[in-house]
Amino acid sequence: MQLKRKTGIAIGWIAPLALIATEFAYPLIFQSYTANSQAWVPLLIQVVDLGGVLGLSGVIALVNGAAAEIVLAKMQRRKLHVALPLAQPAR
Repeated sequence: MQLKRKTGIAIGWIAPLALIATEFAYPLIFQSYTANSQAWVPLLIQVVDLGGVLGLSGVIALVNGAAAEIVLAKMQRRKLHVALPLAQPAR
């Protein structure tokens, strides 16, 4: 939350970048990715062909970040000012 206040960038955009950066280094120690949780979802597995495992992890984080941004905006009774997937900009 503090990073959003300092930079003005929505959590929906920060989450994928943070997760991809973490997962880039983390599997060097433990062989695990967030994308592994989607192994039985054929539609999402197609993303791996285009962007690799880290690309699918980024998509997962982007969707979760967008959902979190929507929930936080509703809880704080504020408008969404940044267009995110699943969320239209406030009008």
